[in-house]
Amino acid sequence: MRVYLKSGEIFEGIAEHDSAEYCFHEFGVDEDALQMENFVLYRRDIKKVESLEGRTGPWGPFSAPFGQLEEAVCDAGADLIDEVFTGEEDVHIVRLLRCLIVRLGSSDAKEIPDVEQLPKLLRDLPSFTENEEALEMAKQLLEKVES
Repeated sequence: MRVYLKSGEIFEGIAEHDSAEYCFHEFGVDEDALQMENFVLYRRDIKKVESLEGRTGPWGPFSAPFGQLEEAVCDAGADLIDEVFTGEEDVHIVRLLRCLIVRLGSSDAKEIPDVEQLPKLLRDLPSFTENEEALEMAKQLLEKVES
């Protein structure tokens, strides 16, 4: 899905619908929401939602190799990176790795909180995914951060 927020942010990824009852029980907010990774996007904050089903391009159904969702994960730091790496969605792992490669490869990259934990997370990744693209990127990124 592509979710346009009223704030101007656009998140792309696999989203799950959370009912108002669920959100009230889990988060104390009595309102429907979409959840992408650990980001809860409440109905009141959403401007528009588009399905990405059936779309094709160089990045599959996505508009770019990574996006604002992955940037937000990097901005949050190692704990959220770990949650994506240990999650069930290989597409989110691959997009996050692409973002990490760009951010860590740039001299003017924004800082990633707790970046010193990244080598362990990358070494542990094969325990959570068999996706060849993700594992190859993780290997290259590990070599880079350990050098």
